[in-house]
Amino acid sequence: MKYSKVIVIPIISNNGNIIKNHYTIVTEQGTYFQSYGEIIAFVPGDTGKKILLDKNNWDKTLTTRSRRENFLCEPHCDTVAAIENLFYDMVDLN
Repeated sequence: MKYSKVIVIPIISNNGNIIKNHYTIVTEQGTYFQSYGEIIAFVPGDTGKKILLDKNNWDKTLTTRSRRENFLCEPHCDTVAAIENLFYDMVDLN
């Protein structure tokens, strides 16, 4: 059985503190954002593939929204536009 390398990185606040329950997960396939045990977003390592957002949890709470904005390096309005213009795929990531 082949195992792939996974790196889990806690999200750090602007003050340098670890934020509970929010993680960046780096794999060979790409990078995930996890909030409170739910995968929120996936950015593939292959730049030819679309970013994936979880259709049920992508905008679940204001905290999740704020952390997702930081993860994707874009404001909420840009994420909504990317969804509407089909640049992002809405899927079940959980």
